[in-house]
Amino acid sequence: YYSQALRENESEELEFPRDEIGKLWDKLERKPLISWLLLHFPPLYLFWNVEVFLSESEFAKFWDTHTSLPIRKIEFRYKKRNEYLNSPFRESDRIAVDFIVLRKHRQMIEEYLHRNFAPLHYHLGKHHKTFS
Repeated sequence: YYSQALRENESEELEFPRDEIGKLWDKLERKPLISWLLLHFPPLYLFWNVEVFLSESEFAKFWDTHTSLPIRKIEFRYKKRNEYLNSPFRESDRIAVDFIVLRKHRQMIEEYLHRNFAPLHYHLGKHHKTFS
C-alpha cells in the first residue's frame, strides 16, 4: 500500500487507509447536525469511556474478572515502555484496556478498578463529562 501510494502521490504524507465503517464515519462527521446527534450526543450522555493501562499481572486479574462487568465495547492494545516524563508506560510495557459502559454503571466500574488496581493508570475518554 505505502510504496504504491508514494509513487502515485509524490508526497511524504499518506492518507490512512479506512475500512467501510471509517469511510461512513468520515461522511457523517462532515454533517454537523447528524454528527452531533449520532456520534457525539450518545457517548456524552449515555456512555462512559475509560482506558486503563495494566501490567501483565494486572491484566491477568482483569481478564479473570471482566466478564462480570457490564462492558459494552472493549479494545486491547499492547503499549511499549517509553521514557516520557508523565507516561503511564514509563516504568514498563503495559496493556491498554479501552472500554465503554453505560453511564449508569460508571460508579460500579470505578469502584471495581480502584479496588483491584491501585495505583491505577488511566485516561478518560474524549467524551468525558462529569455530572453533579
